[in-house]
Formats: sequence, C-alpha cells, structure tokens
Amino acid sequence: MKCIFIILVFFVSFRLFAAEPIVELPPLPSGNELEIYEESDALFALKVLEYYRLALLYEAQLKIMGLTPSNPTAVPSLDELTEADQRTLRRYYMQADGLRRQVLEAPDGLFNRKIQELRDRIEKLSNDNFILQEQIYRQNLELISANFYRSRYRDMISQIDSLRRILDVMFYDCNEKSWQSADRIRQAYDNWKSSASILSIGLTGNYLNYNDNRLDANISPGVAVVFNPSPIFGMGRILDMWTEYTYQIIEATRRINNRDVDMEYKTDYIATGVNLNVPLSEVMKIENFYLGLKGGYGFFWGSSRLPNTELASKKWQGQTVRFELMATNFSRFHFPIGVFAVYSFNNYSKDLVFPAFGGDLNLGRPWTTSFQLGIRFSLWQTVSTTIY
Repeated sequence: MKCIFIILVFFVSFRLFAAEPIVELPPLPSGNELEIYEESDALFALKVLEYYRLALLYEAQLKIMGLTPSNPTAVPSLDELTEADQRTLRRYYMQADGLRRQVLEAPDGLFNRKIQELRDRIEKLSNDNFILQEQIYRQNLELISANFYRSRYRDMISQIDSLRRILDVMFYDCNEKSWQSADRIRQAYDNWKSSASILSIGLTGNYLNYNDNRLDANISPGVAVVFNPSPIFGMGRILDMWTEYTYQIIEATRRINNRDVDMEYKTDYIATGVNLNVPLSEVMKIENFYLGLKGGYGFFWGSSRLPNTELASKKWQGQTVRFELMATNFSRFHFPIGVFAVYSFNNYSKDLVFPAFGGDLNLGRPWTTSFQLGIRFSLWQTVSTTIY
C-alpha cells in the first residue's frame, strides 16, 4: 500500500505541471441512467462524491501551477447527498467541469518535455506495480496452497501416528499370543521330556536260544505289559514291574524205526519280574528323547505240547536276569511310543523237557538266552502332552 501511495503522489505531482487535466471528467448522466441514480441514494451519493473528488484534483492542479481557481470547491452536505436531486448532481458536475476548463486554458510550461519523461516513468512504475501486485497475488495463492497442504500434511502425520499406535497395539497383541503359544509349547515339551509312562503295553519279536542242536527255535511273537508305580509316588522311573507272554513254535527231528520224524512244538512262555532303571539320557545329556538302561530279575514258567498227539504236555520254570535298553518320549513325534531291546539269561529250576515219540527230549537245567525287540505304547502317562 505504501508503494501504491508513493506512485499515486508522483503521478499527481508530475501531471500537475502539464497544461491538461490530471484526470478525465466523466460525462453527466442523462435519461434512464440519471433515473437510476435518483432511485438509489447510495449511487447518487457516490456520484456526487466522485465529482467532488475530481474538482479537488483540478483545484490542486491549478494551485500548484500558480493559478487561483475561479470557482472554489464546495463540500457537499449530508442533505445534498441523501436528497437525490438531479440539480445537486449537475451543480457538482459543473463545478468540476469549470475547474477542468480552467486547467485546459492555462498556458503550457517550460517543463513539458521533462513532464512527459516523468509521465512515462510514472506509467512504467505503474505497470511494474501492476506486475508486482500480480506476483504478490500469486505468492499469496501459493502461500494459501502451501498452508493448505501443510495442514493436510499435518493431518496425514496425525493419522499415520494413530495408525502406527494401532499397529503397535496389534503387533504387541500378536506377539503376546505368540509368546503365550511358545510358552505353552515349551511347557508341553518340558512336560513331555520329563513325563513317565505308568502303564504301557509292548509288541515284541523274540528269539530263544536253547543251545541244543536237536531243537530249531523260530522267531516268535509276544506281548509285554509294564507297570511303573514310581511316578505315582514322585520317584520318576526308578522301579517298574513287567509281565510278558511269548508264543513259540519249535521244530525238532527225531529218528524212529530208521526214519526221521518231524515234530512241531507249541510253547507258551510267561515271565514276570521287576526292573531298576538308569536314566542314560541324563548322564549323556540327551534332550531329544529319553534313553534308559534297565536291569531286572524275575521268574518264568513255560509249557510245551505236541499238537494232534496223545503225548502229555510238559512244564518247566526258572529264574531270569534281563537287561533292557529303551528309548521313548521322542520330541519330534510327541506321541507316547517307544522302542526297546532286551537280552535275557534264563536259568531253569526244573528240567526243560519236550514230549516226543520214542521218549521225551530232556535238556536238563541249562542256561538259555533270549533276545527281544519291541515297540511299546503308553496307556497312562504322568502328564498331558497336549499343547493347547
């Protein structure tokens, strides 16, 4: 605004030295246009003030030129501005027009060339001012746009922060659930490693070596049940009791009346006893499964018969010393299953006799050995291995 005011002052000052009016005087309204001004008090007052302003400019121009205005300018009163009388409008027009004519009749000065140069400079300054105003307007638009986008940016940052907080909460909740699940899995794994079977059943394959060339013992099936009461009393796997049954087919050949007679015996073998367990997995620092070595002592009873004959069956009994290597609680499967191998030494307290044609086969009271491989399923585990 200060720049515009200075330019306006220069403009007025330089044009005052010219022998022509500083501004043009618009014509007096007439006809329909005059009726519009008379019907609107506001338009009428503005028109009167416009003529009054032009008269002041002409009067100032005359005074600067060293001339006395022939008709001093009169200030319009409030009544004149509000009555909307066309005579008032014509009077202030004639007042301005008289001063304009006096300016036109004034002789040209010696500074017309300089005045023209100054006028050109003022016009250039006016044009520059217009360009400057346009630039300022554009900068204001850019500033408004920048403020708008800055506000949008701040809103976006606020929304992003809110979303980040929500994501942090969701991430924490997910991690917490993962941690809880991992804790449950770890607890189940620890329980699984430390769990012990109280009651289990095993399927076995057995080979009994009678150390006698007259008998040919085949690999025979069997079933074994193990009861471990130690976990009930908080004693882990120290002591367990076992019972097993083996069904064996034994082939024998005997020469009777100059001919060989083949015989096939059906043998039932029942044994029971107790085991002491040594936890090898703890000694050897094995973590993926449980490995144990058992040493046991028990008794066995057996009988043999020759089917489809009238020969009476024979019975025997004795004591057995056994060693078992077993592995169970495999962490990869999380299933109550295990494998085992047993090697036994059998001592007969009653003669080992097999009925036969032409006289019984009596082996006396020998030491025999047996080897057993099996797979064992737990029917009663000390702790649950369920994760969830």
